[in-house]
Amino acid sequence: MRDLLKSNNTLVLITESPAFKVTDETGYLFSAVQNSSYSFQMDRASVRQIGRKKPQIDDINRHPDVDLNIDYFASPAMYNEVLMGLNFSIGRNFVPVGLLEGLNEKSYNFHFYNHPEQGSDAIEYFKSADLSIPNSGEVISIGNAYLNSYGMSFQNNSIPLARATYKCSNIEASLYEGPIKSPAINLQSGNSLGVGNINLQDSVLSGTVNEIPFDSSNPTIVNSSCGLDLRLENIQVGGQSISEEEHIIESFDFRVNLERVPLYGLGSDYVYGRKIQYPIRGDISISSKVDNYDSGFISGLLASEEDYEFEFTVRDELFAVKLLFDNVKLNSFTYSMGVNNEMIYDANFQFLSYDKKGLNGWPFSLGPSVVYDSLDLPIRSTAENIPTQWSQNDLTAALLYLGNNVSEVGDFAFDGCQNITGRLFVPDTVLSIGQGSFKDCSSFDGLLFLSDYLKEIKSDAFLNCVGFDSLYLGNSISSVGDGAFYNCNSITGDLSIPESLTSIGSEAFYNCSSFTEKIIIGQNVTIGANGFEGCNFDTLEVSNSVTNVQNGNYDYWSDWDINLSFDLSVKTIGDYSFDNYIFIGDLNIPKFAENIGKGAFLNCLGFDGSLNFLGSKLKLIDNSGFKNCSNFTGNLTLPDSLTDLGDSAFYNCQSLGSDLNLGKNIINIGKSCFEDCFGFVGDLTIFDNVDSVGERAFANCNGLNGKITLNYETIIGVDAFLGCDFDTLGISDSLVSVNDGNYDEFLDFTGSLEIGNEIVTIGDYAFDGYSFEGQLYITDKVKTIGVGAFSGCSSFSGPLNIGLKTISVGTGAFADCFGFDSSLTLSESLINVEDKAFFNCNQLTGALVIPDKVTNIGSSAFENCLSLNGVISIGESLKSVGEKSFADCISLTGSLVFPSSLESIGAKAFSNCILLDGNLDLGENTSSISDGAFSGCIGFDQSLRAGKNITFGNNVFDGCSFNKLIVKGSATVVDEGNFSFYLPFVTNSSLSFETGVEIINTGAFSGYAFTGDLDLSNSILEVRTSAFENCGFDRYLYFSDSIKKIDDKAFKNTEFIGDLDFPELLIDLGNEAFYNCSGFTGDLVMGSNFNSVGDASFYNCYGFDGVLNLGDTLEEIGKSGFKNCYNLNGDLNIPSSVLFINDEAFKSCTGFDGGIILGSVLRIENQSFSGCSNLTGVLDVPSFLEYMGDYSFANCSSLEVLCISNKIQSGVQPFLGCDFKELCVSQPVSGIVSDGDYDWYKNPIYSFDTQSSLTFNGFLRYIGDNAFDNFGFTGDLILPDFLTGIGSGAFYNCQNFIGDLDIGASIKYIGEDAFKNCFGFDGSLVVGQSLEVSNSAFENTNFSNLKIKESITEISDGEFDFFSQVSGSLTLPSTLMKINKKTFDNYSFTGSLLLPDYLELIDKSGFYGCDGFEGDLIISGSGGDYPVGDYAFYNCTGFDGQLRISENVSIGKFAFENTNFSNVEISGSGLKIDDRVEIIEFGSFEKLSGSFSSIEFPDIVIGLAGSVITSGITSIESNVFSNYTVLDGHLKLPCSLTGIGDNAFSGCSGYDSLEIPNDVQLNSTNTFADCNFQGLVVPGCNDQISSSNYVFYKDLGYDVQSYLEISEGVAVINASAFNSYGFTGYLELPASLTYVGSESFRNCSGLSSLQINTGLQFIDVDAFNGCTSLTGLTFYGADPSLDEFFPLKNGYSLTTLRDRAFKDCNNIIDMDFLPEGLGNIGVYAFENCTGLSLNTFDDYPGFKGIINIPESVTSVGAGAFKNTLIAPSGGGLYAGTGAVLTQQTFENCTFGLLHIPASVDLVGSTYDFIEPLIAPQGLTLRIDAIAIAQDQFKDWDLVGDLVMPNFRGSYPGAFHNAYNSPLAEDRGQLVLGNGLKELILTGNCFENCSSFTGELDLSSPTRGIGKKTFKGCSNLEGLILPTNTLRGIDDYAFSGCSSINTPLVFGEPLLGLGIGAFENCSSIGGNVIFKDAISLISQDCFKGCNSINNIYINRDASIVGAGAFSGPGGSLFVTTAHIASYGGVGASFQGMTVALWSNYPNV
Repeated sequence: MRDLLKSNNTLVLITESPAFKVTDETGYLFSAVQNSSYSFQMDRASVRQIGRKKPQIDDINRHPDVDLNIDYFASPAMYNEVLMGLNFSIGRNFVPVGLLEGLNEKSYNFHFYNHPEQGSDAIEYFKSADLSIPNSGEVISIGNAYLNSYGMSFQNNSIPLARATYKCSNIEASLYEGPIKSPAINLQSGNSLGVGNINLQDSVLSGTVNEIPFDSSNPTIVNSSCGLDLRLENIQVGGQSISEEEHIIESFDFRVNLERVPLYGLGSDYVYGRKIQYPIRGDISISSKVDNYDSGFISGLLASEEDYEFEFTVRDELFAVKLLFDNVKLNSFTYSMGVNNEMIYDANFQFLSYDKKGLNGWPFSLGPSVVYDSLDLPIRSTAENIPTQWSQNDLTAALLYLGNNVSEVGDFAFDGCQNITGRLFVPDTVLSIGQGSFKDCSSFDGLLFLSDYLKEIKSDAFLNCVGFDSLYLGNSISSVGDGAFYNCNSITGDLSIPESLTSIGSEAFYNCSSFTEKIIIGQNVTIGANGFEGCNFDTLEVSNSVTNVQNGNYDYWSDWDINLSFDLSVKTIGDYSFDNYIFIGDLNIPKFAENIGKGAFLNCLGFDGSLNFLGSKLKLIDNSGFKNCSNFTGNLTLPDSLTDLGDSAFYNCQSLGSDLNLGKNIINIGKSCFEDCFGFVGDLTIFDNVDSVGERAFANCNGLNGKITLNYETIIGVDAFLGCDFDTLGISDSLVSVNDGNYDEFLDFTGSLEIGNEIVTIGDYAFDGYSFEGQLYITDKVKTIGVGAFSGCSSFSGPLNIGLKTISVGTGAFADCFGFDSSLTLSESLINVEDKAFFNCNQLTGALVIPDKVTNIGSSAFENCLSLNGVISIGESLKSVGEKSFADCISLTGSLVFPSSLESIGAKAFSNCILLDGNLDLGENTSSISDGAFSGCIGFDQSLRAGKNITFGNNVFDGCSFNKLIVKGSATVVDEGNFSFYLPFVTNSSLSFETGVEIINTGAFSGYAFTGDLDLSNSILEVRTSAFENCGFDRYLYFSDSIKKIDDKAFKNTEFIGDLDFPELLIDLGNEAFYNCSGFTGDLVMGSNFNSVGDASFYNCYGFDGVLNLGDTLEEIGKSGFKNCYNLNGDLNIPSSVLFINDEAFKSCTGFDGGIILGSVLRIENQSFSGCSNLTGVLDVPSFLEYMGDYSFANCSSLEVLCISNKIQSGVQPFLGCDFKELCVSQPVSGIVSDGDYDWYKNPIYSFDTQSSLTFNGFLRYIGDNAFDNFGFTGDLILPDFLTGIGSGAFYNCQNFIGDLDIGASIKYIGEDAFKNCFGFDGSLVVGQSLEVSNSAFENTNFSNLKIKESITEISDGEFDFFSQVSGSLTLPSTLMKINKKTFDNYSFTGSLLLPDYLELIDKSGFYGCDGFEGDLIISGSGGDYPVGDYAFYNCTGFDGQLRISENVSIGKFAFENTNFSNVEISGSGLKIDDRVEIIEFGSFEKLSGSFSSIEFPDIVIGLAGSVITSGITSIESNVFSNYTVLDGHLKLPCSLTGIGDNAFSGCSGYDSLEIPNDVQLNSTNTFADCNFQGLVVPGCNDQISSSNYVFYKDLGYDVQSYLEISEGVAVINASAFNSYGFTGYLELPASLTYVGSESFRNCSGLSSLQINTGLQFIDVDAFNGCTSLTGLTFYGADPSLDEFFPLKNGYSLTTLRDRAFKDCNNIIDMDFLPEGLGNIGVYAFENCTGLSLNTFDDYPGFKGIINIPESVTSVGAGAFKNTLIAPSGGGLYAGTGAVLTQQTFENCTFGLLHIPASVDLVGSTYDFIEPLIAPQGLTLRIDAIAIAQDQFKDWDLVGDLVMPNFRGSYPGAFHNAYNSPLAEDRGQLVLGNGLKELILTGNCFENCSSFTGELDLSSPTRGIGKKTFKGCSNLEGLILPTNTLRGIDDYAFSGCSSINTPLVFGEPLLGLGIGAFENCSSIGGNVIFKDAISLISQDCFKGCNSINNIYINRDASIVGAGAFSGPGGSLFVTTAHIASYGGVGASFQGMTVALWSNYPNV
């Protein structure tokens, strides 16, 4: 449906105030609406009406979306115009506003009235009709209208047409029946910006309106003043500026489209406040014509993506709208070229507005008005009954327009019209404004703009017009009458008096007090008395009409203390023009002034600012021009145009100063011209043009104390400079040379000398011997300083600066000028410094810079300049340094750097320059350095920068001591030996390389004892193998950005410190690249291109103490890559690029103290993170991890949370020694956790569960049967969101959960025993409905509350039976309405019962027998009948407060019987009996008796019960329970108890144990007399136990038959608390306990076992001394086994065991390892604990008496373990090197086992104390350390296996002769770790270890086997050699290993076998095969190996030493290539028969 309503249909537009601003009572008139249309679409299928539950398919949508369009004329001349919803500011000021401001959330209502009458008659009808009377018209109401788009179309010289479109939500049509209704919208909907209506009678009509000044039906036929003029101003595009006249806009259109926030909700009723979405997009189209088009506009417009800003002004004669658009971009462009360079184009632009102010407009509009065409003749008006004669009483007109025909405003025409407001526009036709014509029109405001045609303003014309705020007088006015602007006191700004104005009347501007700026006035105007009286002008400006100021023309202003200014037109200021005026401030002589006459400003004492000459035309200041202007201040600068200064021109201008700048073209300076101007100071320059200086011209200018510069030809008058005090003679700049004798008249002048700026040459001897003082400045133009030019000028002082262009300093030029006492600066142009040029200038100081152009320095040039005490710098062109050039310059300092140009240095050139220090750079091309050149330069102690091929004389560096070698860049490749000449200095030197050096070759500096830094920061590309291995560098290492490769062992065993920064281009690190570089500190950051970290690359780099950043590209981390980097800290983030982490990659990196992120790792190998004990937070194991190796996270004891899936495969005990506090079940397989999935978590090896909480991560839908049964989880249990079921026993016996348990809404099933025995739950059980729960699901839980979820309205019997036996409170939902029969009967609820407000039924027996409830019960229904059924609260005996029942509650029988309410109150005092009660028995309402006075019996009658036990007892009085023999079991007294009376429990013989707080006061010892206690429990109420707390128990003798239990919560057991008590059995100390005091359990001889939990920190002196029955000592949570020998790290807090803590506990035979964290063990701590001799551990089968010293222990007292390990076989010791252990520590002990942990880097003398304590049977070793010191175990009595899983190597003789017992039972295997990166076997290591047996596996990467390493190991039976790494076997390595019987295969890269390597290995059988690599088989190698069958070899016989094969007797197979060297086939070679190895390489 679409309806078009046109303007001739008499359209009525009605709006309300939120839509458009209102200026009068009747609302806005929308002028010239052209048409309006709306359309909408009906929708019958999908509409739901608000408030209905079911869809009404056939209903019409009452609220369709409506599109509304309104088109109208939009000229700014329409004074009633509204821009249709845009937020133009309506008023008289051009205020820019956002067009869309305020529209964001506003909506509007439109009401269209369609009358059956047509045409203008309808309009007249509605003007006169009473609109409140119904008629037959139809009102169409459209509501919720939001502006959707807005656009305007402008055609030049026509009216703009606008279109506003709206999106509306509501439409309603009805016949008009009075005031109209709102359309179908909810006015209470909360639209904060308001949607309202205006009644019909309050509206006005719109359409064709006669009052507007144009014909809307034909806009082209209008008054020309109403047409619009469109111009695009100040356009510049593409570099071309087009003037406004040339660029004419023919048409301009814009449109803004608004997108709003999308609709949400039902229908459209809820559409309020729909915000505009930004940015707003719009279009601009322009059609334009450009005259005189040149070029550049089009190309500039199309060349770029520029953003433009458009400002359009739409205006007519009186009105304007400005539109501003920014963020504009060109969208399309077409153009055509015409003749005469005319271009016509159409351009379309798009723009964006990013906020509501982005589219700006400046509208201007006015309200109702009166318009005059001629005086007193109104022709148009919107006001009625305008009188023919206006008067001051007329209140109807708001604004006044004067028509274009008005020529005169008559006298008193508008006198007193106080209510005319706004601006007054006087048209150009008005020539005269009459007397009083606007007098007292006080409401005018703004600018009073008088046209340029106005001739006169008569008296009082604007008198008292106080509203005008600015004034323009026009430029034709000739007179302003008396009082014309009298009291116009709001006019501000400047007042410009036009040149035409010749007469200003008296008081014309009287009291115009807001004139505070300047008055601009000519000199031909007559001003009447008080013409400007009361004005506050601050400046008088001589107007632009004046060229020659004449005397007297401004005398009106002579006594005004204002500023004076001149227009640029003034050329002459005539004689005495302003003499004796009192002007103030600055005086600016105008730009074009040429002459200032005599006395022009004579005696103007008021000027107190500066005197400024602005122009360049002034030629003359005549006599006395400024004489006695004594208050001028500031500098005086005269223009260069000035030629003559008259006599006394500035006489006595005493405040001028400080600078006097005379013009450069002055010819004459008159007499006394500046006399007494004593403010001038400093210099005076008399320029060369000055012919004469008059008498006393500068007399008494005593401030002139600087330089005088003058030309000797100038005539100087008498006393011209009398009283001046010059200190410098300046040589005129006009001179170019100074020669000998030119200034001899100044020979004795003691001032300073300043050489003119144009001087080029200072000739030979020009000033030699002169007496000048002070500093000498050689100007920049001086090129030559001749021989002896200043020789002997010894009085000069200060610095000596040689000018910039000086190229030569002659011989002796400054010789003996020893007065110069500051710095010397040489010219940058200087080429030669001749011999002795500065000889003996011995006071010159500072640095010496030899300029870059100097090529030669002569002999002795600077000799004996012994005070030069700065740095010497040599220029880049120097070629030679002469003999003794700088000799004895003993104070020169700094480094010495020679340029590459230097060729030679003469003898002693720098001799005795003792303070030269630092660096010495010999230059690139230096070829010769003569004898002693640097002798005595003892300060050179820094770097020496050297290249190659320098010839050195004798003693060149005598006395120098360098500390750094810098290798020049010319050495591209540095090879071994290149810089051996530097060896005398290397010990204390560092090393660096310049750009150009690229490769440091193999071994280049290997073994050099460099110290300090190593700088590789320039161009180094490669550092090759062992390049710096074993260098002594002890400071910093710097890399270049270009380095790409660092080979194996490149920096091995260096001692660098500081940060290690890798370049970005580095890809790989070789094996052992930084092995043992332990001095590095800070962060370790991998480069962005790293691929791999080699094996042991950073092994033992424990100095790194910052974070580790592995970059983003790393793929693999080698074995032991970061092992023992235990000071790296922070987080450990494995980048996602790493897929494999190899064995021990981060082992023992204990410093990491942040989190760990495993990235995308697929495999984690054995022990990868073992010992990272300080990693914290969450260990989130990726669900895609394929394998986790053995002990991969062992002893990561600070990790708190483990997130792990149930599908991860792992090796042996990956988490041994961890201490997780939370298990996070992550991404379970198929969303199910099953029985056993996580049982490992509670395995006794770990027992993590007892200290952990349980959380879930990822999708989990079912927890299976027994999934977590018997776990020790603690804390809250939060079930996952989407869980649907919990299987039987899922959490069975999880006793440590606490807090609430929320059974989520998704859970539908909980199986049997699911939470049984979870008695730790002590909060709320939160449940809903529709839940299948087994009755045993929550059996034996301790929930304190059953909380039923909100939204449940009805509950019934059986729904919560699972909670029936749980003792806790009940929380009912606020939504609950019905509690049905027996819902809670006989439940064990406790606490108070709060019934919901909306409950309306408690049915029969609803709470029957709930005897745990207590307190008050309030039953208050919300209205209506509220039955409480029979027995509802029967037997609720615990209720002991008030029962309050509302009057609408009906009560069943026995509902409250057998309760203990203390008071019953029924509202209204009436008993209302439940209508379901059938029989009322006796006593049915007995409990309620007395609470009602009336009874309301029901027609039908239809009952509950409970009890409560009180708590919080503080006192039990005497005899209360005396002789209660029936009481039995445990007596637990509450923590609230403070006192117990006499005999309170005496005779209670049935009790068998007592729990009593430690602060209870007992009135007598009889309180517990005749009881039979056998146990004492100390509760956790009080955190301390003192010695007196339980004395009563001991006094009654109960202790000797009792156990002792101390509960959690007790923190301190003070001294002697239980000293000598007779307690027996097991004692567990709680985890809360932190301190056990001295003697607290001393002599408790009945205690048999003691368990210490993790919280204990301190066990004091004698705490357990004498506990002789103790057999076991357990540290809770400790794993007694030591799988794979890893020390126990279980997070214990115990730090101190004080003296004698367990002394004499001689029966302890079972003691856990002492925990990590323990720091101190006191003296005699375990003395006489002889039972420890029997202490065993599974990991040490066959050994007894195992004890440990934790790695954390730092001190162990004397005798700590005295008399403990006394068994003949000896005990076992596990100990690191943290504490110093001695024989006294283990006095009287013997050892049969020593286990050394991996934390020990090098096994050394720390363990020497053991040797004297070795048991007779010998000592078995287990060593986890990596290295053994030289001869450490030599000759010890060692037996059994030697297991060294981490062994990397040892120093010589480590086990020499240690394993040589002849007894078979003492034999054992030598087990070295597999998979180690490299095994180093040094000489004699295992020599004569004959008790080793079995196979020796050396398959680890072993490079060499040293001399005699296994010599004499005669019982070794097998040998496995490495296949890919072995390079040599040294002399006698296996000599005498007579039991080795395995064949031998030697492959690459084996190079040689030493002398007798396998000599007498008589059991080696089978074949011996040599592959290609072998290059030497030494003599006697296989001598005596007579069991070898054959030998195969592919090498020449020359490599085989004498007798090498003398033992074997079989065949020697040789390949074809070499067989001839063995004598050919069949020949005999060393006893073997030579045969052909034909099938090489196969055997």
